[in-house]
Amino acid sequence: MSANKVSRVIEQYELTGVEESLVRDWTQEDDQRRKSIRELTSWFNQKLVMVILDEYTSGMIPSEYTIEGITKRLQARDSSASKYDDISDREIMTVVQWLQDNDVPVDDIIDDLVSYGTMYTYLKEVRGAVSPDSQPDQRSQEKRQSDVLESIRTDFSKQPERINSRLRTLRAHNQLPGTKADIHISVECNCPACGHAQPIADYIEQQGCTECEMHTRDELTPDQTNHGSHEDRDENTP
Repeated sequence: MSANKVSRVIEQYELTGVEESLVRDWTQEDDQRRKSIRELTSWFNQKLVMVILDEYTSGMIPSEYTIEGITKRLQARDSSASKYDDISDREIMTVVQWLQDNDVPVDDIIDDLVSYGTMYTYLKEVRGAVSPDSQPDQRSQEKRQSDVLESIRTDFSKQPERINSRLRTLRAHNQLPGTKADIHISVECNCPACGHAQPIADYIEQQGCTECEMHTRDELTPDQTNHGSHEDRDENTP
């Protein structure tokens, strides 16, 4: 039996192809496709829950539940972490009771869910993977800003569907119209110094606030500083 918990769970539940997916998604050169340890851990735990439900309920779950929601409630049952504060004891017990009614081994699932630290150890030490995030950032200032902004836009493009998923419970109980609403999300940054609000794109491109001194427009970035030091060294080389 494998010593690392991630390896053991993959082996025990025959999660074919998961090892390669974890390494590939953590080491992607493309920022838009690369996944963080947090994202990979969440995906892995949901994959585990899905496989177990496939066995015990043929993958069928109540309309008001999602795999993500079930997984979070199971994680919250024995956790005191503040990130689960918005999940009530009633929500947890409702999910647990439904699982137990379908003979799903709840305690075994909870024991087999993995933490961020366990996932990091698996990727770093067991698989020997190295994320580009841990390497020096060679991108230009403009490219770095563009990549970050695009990543934010990608994240928020997923939010309307997630929100509609949350609203599904109310639609199912006739507390909202049956047709999905069109949800639009925009992001603004409020300056911590003067309170000025500006779109996230402007905040990034202008390196901070456009109304006061809370910005870094006049400061050299590390890559600019390094570039300057290289030029000085070249000029002083005999």
